[in-house]
Amino acid sequence: MKNFLFFFFLVFSLSACQDRSGFGMLSDNSAADQSGYDWESETIEESNQAAPTASSKESDDRQSNNTAPKERKIIKTAEIRAEVKDLKKSSASVEAKIKKYRGFIGNVNYQNGYNQMEANFSIRVPHDQFDALLNDLGEEALYLEYKNIRSQDVTEEYLDLETRLNTKKTVRDRYIEVLKNRAKTVEEILMAEDKIRVIQEEIESKEGRLNFLKNQVSLSTIHLNLYQNVSGPTAQQPNFFHKIGRAFGEGWETFLNILIGLVNIWPIVLILCLLIYLFRRFWSSRKK
Repeated sequence: MKNFLFFFFLVFSLSACQDRSGFGMLSDNSAADQSGYDWESETIEESNQAAPTASSKESDDRQSNNTAPKERKIIKTAEIRAEVKDLKKSSASVEAKIKKYRGFIGNVNYQNGYNQMEANFSIRVPHDQFDALLNDLGEEALYLEYKNIRSQDVTEEYLDLETRLNTKKTVRDRYIEVLKNRAKTVEEILMAEDKIRVIQEEIESKEGRLNFLKNQVSLSTIHLNLYQNVSGPTAQQPNFFHKIGRAFGEGWETFLNILIGLVNIWPIVLILCLLIYLFRRFWSSRKK
């Protein structure tokens, strides 16, 4: 009986100690909850949220493989140089074909040489019309000098930018919420605004790069160089009357140049005139 009473007393004492311990922990937590907003805790929480995005790259790669896009992000570029029979007709035909495939000319440059005429086109065309336009342009060639095609896969960079951009926007929204609802002091407000400014700059930078990739993927580029070989100068030869008019003009220009030259050397002309006058008087006196 005594043993039973001792055991019962021991169990009751242990239970009482645990209750007091639990009450103490609850009081500490309550005090922490009433201590107010802790900015450093928010900063650490934000860092802890962003960290798994970088540290769990392997997990994200597996998820991206499972949800891989049906169409990869490919930047296509082509360079063509070809000889044509008639550059003027071929240039007009190229412009018509570009419109046919919903493309546009970014830049065009014509050059006339002594024995060759050239036309350089910089063409942008929707990526789904790239191959069709490329094959159609090849039909203009009398002789195809070269045809280079490059494809750059930017799918990984594209998806990585999208993921990082979404993460940055989430963090920015959390700081905006902190600024609106939790920041009380001037120091906390300035710190939240600085965090928002830095993150917003990073968001704009990544958005710029993402928009550039979207433009390059959606519109492929073709650099086309067409040339026509000619036997001599491409300018029209002047006729007889044109030569007469040009000779008259050149003669008048020569006369004016001589007159200007005489004006420039007027001291020498004056001295020569004086010497001639003195020589004539001397010669006349000797004859008399």
